[in-house]
Amino acid sequence: MPNRVFYLPLFVVLIAILSFRPANKEWKSFQPANGNFVVMMPGEPELKEKIVNSVLGEIKLTMYMYQPPSGSDDNVAYAVSYMDCPADKITSDSVSLIKDFFDNSRDGSLKAIQGKLLTEEIIKYKNFPGREQRVDFRNGMAVIKLRHYLVNNRLYSLQVITPTDNNFNKSINKFLDSFNLTSK
Repeated sequence: MPNRVFYLPLFVVLIAILSFRPANKEWKSFQPANGNFVVMMPGEPELKEKIVNSVLGEIKLTMYMYQPPSGSDDNVAYAVSYMDCPADKITSDSVSLIKDFFDNSRDGSLKAIQGKLLTEEIIKYKNFPGREQRVDFRNGMAVIKLRHYLVNNRLYSLQVITPTDNNFNKSINKFLDSFNLTSK
């Protein structure tokens, strides 16, 4: 009997160690030097830049992406990006062009990732036009929730990729809702 009593606390400690899941790190404010925005992220994002060919010409895309270690977060990736469109072709004041601009951006993105639009809503950030979308990615394996804002001639895009069965978790909107401009 005394041997069994000794093993019980050891067994409880072993169960606790094996079932331990690292807690999410504390979210921190992220504000890149030339981005003119701030957003909360659960980790340090990696900078990725590339030139995108579009109907507006070649445009530099600047993206900051954080991919949490597997199993440590509800989501697979968090990203915020921006690109400066030619001001003579589109700005947030181009009322007659805004719908087509967002429609074409959506359609091009869906085609590029072979995704399927699930929902779309016209939104605003302050007085700037925007869109919010949910996209089926990889035939039901994941969902991408996106928000786009056209601020003057800069298009900001925020996105979270999450497994389909977890596509309404609180971290998605925590990230998306934290976006704020630091200057106009």
